[in-house]
Amino acid sequence: FTPPKDGMEVWTNTDKLKKHRKMILELLLANHDRDCTTCEKSGRCKLQEIALKVGVKKVRFGQEKKEIPIDDMGPSVIRNPNKCILCGDCVRACQEIQGVGVLDFAYRGSNLQVTTAFNKSLQEVDCVNCGQCRVVCPTGALMIKKDIDRAYKALHDKNKRVIAQIAPAVRVAIGEDFGLQPGEISMGKIVSALRKLGFDQVFDTAVGADLTVIEEAEELMDRIQRKEKLPLFSSCCPAWFKYAEQKHPDLMENVSSCLSPQQMFGAVIKEQY
Repeated sequence: FTPPKDGMEVWTNTDKLKKHRKMILELLLANHDRDCTTCEKSGRCKLQEIALKVGVKKVRFGQEKKEIPIDDMGPSVIRNPNKCILCGDCVRACQEIQGVGVLDFAYRGSNLQVTTAFNKSLQEVDCVNCGQCRVVCPTGALMIKKDIDRAYKALHDKNKRVIAQIAPAVRVAIGEDFGLQPGEISMGKIVSALRKLGFDQVFDTAVGADLTVIEEAEELMDRIQRKEKLPLFSSCCPAWFKYAEQKHPDLMENVSSCLSPQQMFGAVIKEQY
């Protein structure tokens, strides 16, 4: 090991280093689920991208990785340990950034894996379903659970009225995904696309936000008049509420009883239709 010094020139792309990098990638792939054709992350996978970049065309080592059960019991995140490369990004996001700490390294040697306490499902531990582990995961080891099939089934049910809610942030995010300029609002295009898919009505969740503000303002005024506990905390994020319940139960008396705009407006829509 050579310690760094001022003025030192470091070569990071020599033939020797390229050979080492290629070897490391081959070893990672040897213990990885290489069913890339059906992987949802294919084409956006960092492991796949780097393997192509360093020139890995064939893995020279046999695959001896044990099949680990997939955890899909939770409401939002699917955890597939067979696609984990043990980078630790999800562990850091969960522990250091979010402060939840349900993911960590367990076991040793070739049995090392990222898991929960006692290898329980994310549904059985204090996971708040924030999804930040999925955001930082470079492979398909952590994926968001989707309800596309259920949505299509509902859209094809002639006896069911199907309604969509669009959150304000989606107007911009969807536009950027389809090549529009950053910040360009694409609400008209989104509504048109959803109607063509078969949705009967499309509503803006901002209406729900107005309802939430009114309800929260009334709750605050009522607390002030009754001289009840203050301050009053509120959030539109269900993960925030779950975090407060699990990590700071002593503050729940300060949390507003109002639902999020999406939940509140959803209840109104169901009542009207």
